[in-house]
Amino acid sequence: MRRFRLLLALPLVLVATACGGASPTASDSGAGSEAATTQKQKNLTDSSPRAPKLVLESSAGSQEAVPGSNCITGEGVGVCSDTGYPRPKQLSIVRPGEVITVSLEQSQVARAEECNGGRERDCIGVIKVHPLGCEKLVAYTIALEPGKTTRWKVAVPPGAYELETFAYFESDDGRTSGDVSGGFGLYVDSSRSLGVVPAPVLDRTAC
Repeated sequence: MRRFRLLLALPLVLVATACGGASPTASDSGAGSEAATTQKQKNLTDSSPRAPKLVLESSAGSQEAVPGSNCITGEGVGVCSDTGYPRPKQLSIVRPGEVITVSLEQSQVARAEECNGGRERDCIGVIKVHPLGCEKLVAYTIALEPGKTTRWKVAVPPGAYELETFAYFESDDGRTSGDVSGGFGLYVDSSRSLGVVPAPVLDRTAC
């Protein structure tokens, strides 16, 4: 088996917790993460390998990540897709100290081949936890675990966050491998009703 080389609107109180109280603006619609994707392909067909979906599970339910850049290889075909920053479109409302999980559909996190030196997480995958709307600030870092699922006990103060996720992977059937990325939204609160809700649109220039 080959592995790729390293290569809602919410209430105002929610918005006030994101990135220093930045308010929603109509001008920032999150279109950056939906910009045209650049494909670098070789012998690409409808049956070419596709990136697995990243999924976050919590007591609020399931949330599928906004897709980010990825590179995939399998059965003689290589596909790379470059996107903008994956701004989350949803927030999972969770409790402080709750255990949440991140997994890949029909795939598992795997150590990248020919990866030597540096931090081990750089050869496997990582989740960077940012205050919502502030991708340049890192509040917490989670090292992904090889295998089907990474569990994390929520260890950040109440507020709104985005989880920038990157992982090396191998499909369950061993036919494809590579790297995949995406973005989740998280809202940590001890009393708000649990659920997966639309994320507010923020002025990201405030960070």
